[in-house]
Amino acid sequence: SSYEGANSIFQTSDNGFVTTGQAASDDGDVIGNHGNVDAWILKLTEDGEIQWQKALGGTGPENGYSIHQTADGGYIMSGDA
Repeated sequence: SSYEGANSIFQTSDNGFVTTGQAASDDGDVIGNHGNVDAWILKLTEDGEIQWQKALGGTGPENGYSIHQTADGGYIMSGDA
């Protein structure tokens, strides 16, 4: 219902994708916005279905710039606040 944008996308070991960027919405597919624009992580299946998502931030603007899967199956993201 507002602004969402992706800055990075990475194919994961399960043939899905993980992306990071920003989200200003707090409805629909974006859940948990903390105010203003949050860094947003979105995990997709190989068919493009949403597996999970996470909004990260505080009351100011945050942005996720790059994301990669780690050797243990987790994720590491760079961003700013």
